Formats: sequence, structure tokens, C-alpha cells
Amino acid sequence: MSSDDTPTSSNPGKGKKGADISEKLLKSLKRDVGAGTTNWLADLTQDRPDRVAPGSRSEVVLEVRVRNSFDPAPLIRAQGLWGACESTVHQRLIEPGLVELGAGRFLAVTEPALGEHAWRRLQGCLEDLTIDRLHGHVVSKTDMGPAEPAAS
Repeated sequence: MSSDDTPTSSNPGKGKKGADISEKLLKSLKRDVGAGTTNWLADLTQDRPDRVAPGSRSEVVLEVRVRNSFDPAPLIRAQGLWGACESTVHQRLIEPGLVELGAGRFLAVTEPALGEHAWRRLQGCLEDLTIDRLHGHVVSKTDMGPAEPAAS
């Protein structure tokens, strides 16, 4: 028996070569599992482009509240919240912009429609962003396909 095949105290009954091979396999397995987990998480959180139909629209109803305070200018606060979050999506807010519906609710219409990934980013921003005592909550989102051409 060579000196490489002698049992070790950490691996009784195995030679040094067997221990080295086991250690290398374990390190390789850890590396592969770590890389696979990282790739899996990256796929879940990666920002992906959305496929949206030209001419489509999304209507978003947003509720904006100011905590512990009377709000004399709710439209301005809602515009500030939307303005802080609009950079999370590539869609534009169409005229007339945010429309006050009453009771702290506002309508925003984007063109083209918000795809799944853009919607997640925008909703997360509108509901999680912290601006002095301001709280946003998305009430609803409705997507509409491209407008049909008028028949003549």
C-alpha cells in the first residue's frame, strides 16, 4: 500500500486519493448548485421586454392618501407620485394626464398598454414608494386593445 492509499483520521478506511476525490466532487457540487441557484434567481428577477400591441392602452385607477393630514391639493400629490414612478416604464401617459375621479382616486391612461413586466414595476413603485406621508394604492388596471378603425 502506498502512502497515498493510507487511511486518514478524517476519512477512516479511505486512502488520501479517495479523500481528495470526494473533496473535489463536493466542491464541484457546491459550485454547480450555487451557480444554478444564482441563475434561477436572476431569471425570476430579470427585467424583460414586454410584447405590447401598438395602439393598445392601459387604464390604471390609483388611490392616493396623505397620512395624518388634510390634503388641499390631491391632484398635485398624485402627479408627484406618478412622476416619481413613470420612469419605471416606457409607456407614456396620454392626454389629459391624471384625471381626478374623486374620493382620492385618479385615472391614468398609458399608451401602449402596460405589459406584464412593466405593470409589476409600476405597481410596485406606486405602492411601495415613500414620499412624505403619501401612500399610493392601485385599485385596478384594465387593458384595451388597439382601437378599431371607424367604418365609413
